[in-house]
Amino acid sequence: MWEILIAVIVIFYFFTLPISLCFWSKIEDIEKNFVFYRSYQLIHSVVIFVLLMDCVLYFFVGYYEKGILTNDLGKIQPNYLRGLFPLNLMLIFVPLN
Repeated sequence: MWEILIAVIVIFYFFTLPISLCFWSKIEDIEKNFVFYRSYQLIHSVVIFVLLMDCVLYFFVGYYEKGILTNDLGKIQPNYLRGLFPLNLMLIFVPLN
């Protein structure tokens, strides 16, 4: 279920990033669509919170190495830092505001 939520968030970014870059580049555009922009900011804040939680949770989630589940935190954290962490960090700091 968690992976589905993260996939929905990535799709959200896929569609909203071009819109925010094209239509909200000037302060006048934001003032014209203020209600929509404020609701968008609220949704964006929730998305950022979920992605931060995902980042924290992945530091404690085991992984399979050669078919064996690894639950050792000393191995999980370096594996995550070398693997998905840069992608997760990039998703959190994508400038949508």
